[in-house]
Amino acid sequence: MKKSLLFLMFLALTLIINGQQNYQDVIYLKDNIIIRGVILEQVMNKSVKILSTAGDTLNYKMDEIEKLTREYVPDQNKQSEVRTLSSAGYRLIIEVCVAHKVDKYGMDFTKLNIINGIRLNRSFSVGFGIALRCNLNPGIHITSPSHKHVMISVFSDLRTYLLVNKKISGYFAFDAGYSFSKSDYPNTNINGEEYYYLKDVGILLNPEAGFVLRVSVKSALNIGIGYEMYKVGYDFSYYNGHPFVTVNGEKIVGSMGIKAGITF
Repeated sequence: MKKSLLFLMFLALTLIINGQQNYQDVIYLKDNIIIRGVILEQVMNKSVKILSTAGDTLNYKMDEIEKLTREYVPDQNKQSEVRTLSSAGYRLIIEVCVAHKVDKYGMDFTKLNIINGIRLNRSFSVGFGIALRCNLNPGIHITSPSHKHVMISVFSDLRTYLLVNKKISGYFAFDAGYSFSKSDYPNTNINGEEYYYLKDVGILLNPEAGFVLRVSVKSALNIGIGYEMYKVGYDFSYYNGHPFVTVNGEKIVGSMGIKAGITF
């Protein structure tokens, strides 16, 4: 009799546990994001802490929440959290940039960045990008018009995000890479005046800060400002009453730019 009673109690407990495992806590946020997992802590009329199915511990204020529910999961093994911008996974970032030189030997340019990134967690991402840049003044010549000059760059992209649970969040990014250029300009002079022109390029560094505006669960607009440093080689020629004297060298120069893009 006792054995039968113990068996029935064990069976009932097993059914209760299994039944509980087929349910999830669900938070519906006011910005249409759905978080599934297990609520760890709830402070009445103040806040909720939830362990999401992605393994993140998240905190939300009650004024951010539309409703709290507990939902049945038909097959828990097939359930996964809806991918959001802050979830781990692949991200595509497309940016355009307009920059202005900050020194004599720098360049005004427009640029298109395409970055393939991996969001490691809510706060960090890494990526690899390629940029197509059109330099609007690659050569300085006192009496001749500016040239247009196209450059291709490859770079790594590191990003950290702040206030990721908000509709508007901040970010810091750092790009490091190398630029390639095949163009060269004729070594000519007009009226004996000295001039400088871009000959080749090399390593580039680009720290940047900005903000992200979430427009849907899986996409956002990002706007930032950055300082791009790059190395240029040059020929500096001048006329001294004899044939041209040309000095070859390299300089680290920079430009300030504004970027606007979209993240998918």
